[in-house]
Amino acid sequence: MFNDKNVVVTGSTGGLGSVVVRHFLDNGARVYAVYRSGKKFKGVFKDVLKNKNLYGVK
Repeated sequence: MFNDKNVVVTGSTGGLGSVVVRHFLDNGARVYAVYRSGKKFKGVFKDVLKNKNLYGVK
C-alpha cells in the first residue's frame, strides 16, 4: 500500500506514535521515526529495530 513512500512520524515513542510507526512499516513505507531518547526508542521498537525501513532520527 505504501511501498516506496517516505513517512515522518514525530513523537514516535509515545503511545499513538508507536502504533502509527508500526502501521506504516507493516504496509511497506520507509519510516523516519523522530524521538528524544535513544534508550526509549530502542525499548519501544526492540522487535522491529532490524527492519531496513525504520530510521530513527534524534
